[in-house]
Amino acid sequence: MKKGGNFFKRIKVKETPKPIITNNNIDDIQIQIEGDINIFPDEEKQIMQGAKSLLEMGQADNIEEAIAVFAVQFRGLSFCEKKKTDDGKILIVLRETAQRDLTDNEDEVEKE
Repeated sequence: MKKGGNFFKRIKVKETPKPIITNNNIDDIQIQIEGDINIFPDEEKQIMQGAKSLLEMGQADNIEEAIAVFAVQFRGLSFCEKKKTDDGKILIVLRETAQRDLTDNEDEVEKE
């Protein structure tokens, strides 16, 4: 009786290479910040470069995820939504991460 041990040796799994992100992909993306936070144009560039680095290191699957992760680490911004602009670019809206005001909570505790 023949054993089928050679069957699995014939199957080869090919690993698909990750696409290399070029500057053209990043140039098609704009960042918009919502909320009362001052952000400078050079900081937007730093967010984009940091997101590009995360993509190149394989720590993010796509540019939107990379921007969201890096914006949280860099300025405490959270991903809000993704829109398409009229000129075909992608607009990623970031929002200031909500932080609790502890003084209001302390007043409520004292009243009880």
